[in-house]
Amino acid sequence: MVRIVTSETKVVEVPFNKEQITKIFKKHDKDKNGKLSFDEVKAAFVELKSSWPWFRTKRGFRHGDNDGDGYINMQDEELEHLVDYALQCGYTTK
Repeated sequence: MVRIVTSETKVVEVPFNKEQITKIFKKHDKDKNGKLSFDEVKAAFVELKSSWPWFRTKRGFRHGDNDGDGYINMQDEELEHLVDYALQCGYTTK
């Protein structure tokens, strides 16, 4: 008697949570100045596998750059607003 065992593996996509997305954005503060530039935010959206990272970055700055200085300040609500926007985009991880 021959016994054949098969296993099927399903890849399940799970939405990123707030802490994971926050960590991704903070990781992209390459110059460690506590602020995210346009290019740093764009790099984070690339890591999140955005289809349109430039567009998402522009929208992210509309949501997060409250003082209009061209940076997302990571020490106040600007980063929180950017993260909330990214969560609304529905990025997932495998």
